[in-house]
Amino acid sequence: MGACKPNNMIAFAGVFIAISSVILALVGVFAAIAAFLRVRETKDIINLKDKFEKDINEINSRADKVEKKFDESSQNLQNLLNRIAEQAKEFEGKNREFEEQLKQLDKRIDSESQKFIEAHELRNEVVEELSLSGGVKAVQNQTPRP
Repeated sequence: MGACKPNNMIAFAGVFIAISSVILALVGVFAAIAAFLRVRETKDIINLKDKFEKDINEINSRADKVEKKFDESSQNLQNLLNRIAEQAKEFEGKNREFEEQLKQLDKRIDSESQKFIEAHELRNEVVEELSLSGGVKAVQNQTPRP
């Protein structure tokens, strides 16, 4: 039995080495698979990074275009506001001129009305004096009617 023991030990050692080799090979295979997956994940991460950079650049480009259009619209609005302010000033000036002309017309109407009233009163006085003197019919035929 003593001679079997070294053989058993050698057999056990052989089996142990074989099992260890299989385990080590499996660990190597798993390590290779993990490395492959890691390389693949790294490529996916790089692809995602590139895609994100492309998307960010596109977003920045669009933002620049929107900002440019906003600036143009803002400038157009400012120009319109300036034109409106100028037109308002012109309107105020024309309104003052119109009011002044209305005042002058009002004064003229008052003056003409006063002249007409005075002329009418004068006519009434003349007619009254003539009626007292007897020549009413002759004067009335010659006096224009208002």
